[in-house]
Amino acid sequence: MNAMLTCEIQGAVALVTINRPDAANALSADVRAELRAIVDGLSCSQAVCAVVLTSAGRKVFAAGSDIQDMVEMTAAESVALSESIRQLNGALSELPQPVICAVNGWCLGGGLELALACDIRVASETARFGFPEAKLGIMPGGGGLPRLVRAVGSAVARHMLLTGEFISAARAYEIGLVTQLAKPDALVDDTLALAQRIATLAPLALAQIKHALRVAESADLNSGIHAEAQACAVCFSTEDKREGMRAFLDRRPAVFAAR
Repeated sequence: MNAMLTCEIQGAVALVTINRPDAANALSADVRAELRAIVDGLSCSQAVCAVVLTSAGRKVFAAGSDIQDMVEMTAAESVALSESIRQLNGALSELPQPVICAVNGWCLGGGLELALACDIRVASETARFGFPEAKLGIMPGGGGLPRLVRAVGSAVARHMLLTGEFISAARAYEIGLVTQLAKPDALVDDTLALAQRIATLAPLALAQIKHALRVAESADLNSGIHAEAQACAVCFSTEDKREGMRAFLDRRPAVFAAR
């Protein structure tokens, strides 16, 4: 039996693939647990400087919880499900490494919540996005609503959530939900190339940038500015800062050691 997820290390990049194309790459409890274990392992890795998250096949990036399982689900049970999803997506979002999501096919509901927890989203030109939960009498519960507002703004988020309509990859690029499009055959290669470019940058600086961005997205302007200044000071205390600046002055590529 094939593994539900694979994690392949390519140099300084980890390629994590949800491998359930026959089951619409559904994010079952077992898949969430396995992905969380992979994420926790990557959080401790100094060898991995960037992460790519994708899925097998071209039809569906990732399906959320099985509707059949939710038909008789109670409110209390839904709270437990939402908490499980939020914990996974939160751990993914808080990885020190930049995480790039390569979206192929349909990216709806829980799959879109997972994609929104990543730092950067690259989409196949044939991808489709949406939150159709209102059509089922429910709404997102795993952090998708606030993350969507932060990604595309309140007006666009309201349109997507209140209509339940699906949008094309071109429209997703237009509104900033994704920042790069790729031909279906080139999606993973293009995303890996982007991750490999990112992986040449200073890992500690990237981690501090991610930290400052999280504060800026959730706090007032002054708190964001203060967090930025503190994160910048941390960067100035590293050996990577000295190496990066010396390399620039010496006109050579920098070799960062995450110190």
